[in-house]
Order: sequence, then C-alpha cells, then structure tokens
Amino acid sequence: HTIRLTEYFISQYPVTFEQYQLYQRALNPNTLWEIPPGRARHPVVNVSWDDAVAFCAWLTGPGWKFRLPTEAEWEKAARGGSTTPFPWGDQNDPNRANYDKSGVHDTSTVGCYPGVEDRYSYGCDDLLGNVWEWTADPFNPYPGYARDPYRDYSEPWFGSHRTLRGGCYATAPALLRATWRNFYTPDRRDVIAGFRTCAP
Repeated sequence: HTIRLTEYFISQYPVTFEQYQLYQRALNPNTLWEIPPGRARHPVVNVSWDDAVAFCAWLTGPGWKFRLPTEAEWEKAARGGSTTPFPWGDQNDPNRANYDKSGVHDTSTVGCYPGVEDRYSYGCDDLLGNVWEWTADPFNPYPGYARDPYRDYSEPWFGSHRTLRGGCYATAPALLRATWRNFYTPDRRDVIAGFRTCAP
C-alpha cells in the first residue's frame, strides 16, 4: 500500500548506552544506571516502548520535537530509494548487517556496518540487524490484510502491541528485511530491542 510522507529527520544510529545514560542521570542524578563494560557505543537494549517515548520527550527542546519514527518513516529510511528487499540489493549480506549469519551473536558498536554509499542511501546505519527498533505505531493490520492460517499468529495482538522493525543480531536471514514486522507490548523490555529518534 502507498503512504505519503512529509519531510522528517531520522537519527543515523540507534540510541546508544552512553546517550541513554545521560537521560537516566538527568532524571535522577543519584542513579546507579551504569553502562555495561565495553558497550558505551552499542545500541541501548532492555528499553520498552514507554521508555523510548519518555526519552524522546526528554530530548525535545526549543525548535525540536523528538519522537519515534512511524513504521513508514522507518521503512523509507531502511530501504533508501531502492525497491529491493535490502538497500544493497536482493540478497542478505553478513558484511552489511549484524544478524545471525554475521557470526557476532551480540550487539555491535553502532556504525560498524555502514549504510549503502550510493544514490539510494539516506545516510542511516544499522537499520537492519543489531537490535529491533521500536516505532511509534501500534501493531495493526495493513489494508487488505488476510488472516493467517495460524489464528494466534498476529490477529489477537492487533491494537494492544507496538511495532518493531529491523531485526537484530539473532534474526534469521529469512526475517531480515526492511518490510518484516515484529510486535511487543509497550511495557516489554527485551535484550534485543532498542530504538532511534525522529523529528518532524
């Protein structure tokens, strides 16, 4: 289906542990919230959708209103100008994203899998792999939705869950593409879920 988007800004990388620590310490200067050793520039994980929305509100200041990207904004950034399943072409490539075939088996420093450096790139890195990324949207059916033969797969969760995109370091190749959707409850904190920010 077609969605028309207005101009927006989306961060180059997912929010990192060191960025999230600034937020935690601003909320509570006496917090014991510490960065795991060696992970300052890794994407922050174990953050819920509610946590991500609160971070965006904290980051908002004069002239800038930060938020989570919508699914459509996230997918446009992930696909660049391409029509292929991946911004770099038709096939998965373990040298372009951190997923289960990359051999990392953990999060990696943001930006170590650079985006596509050609006319299709919007300058974003790590949109596929590394961590699943929360989006602003509730998990709802697309227009023309047809019920899956396995009744409990997605339909019971419409409206009560939020959508994540992008896959993570543990994602199988078949699921690592810009169009795949994941869904969690907004209060769930998971070791494979992070986020990036967006602004109108």
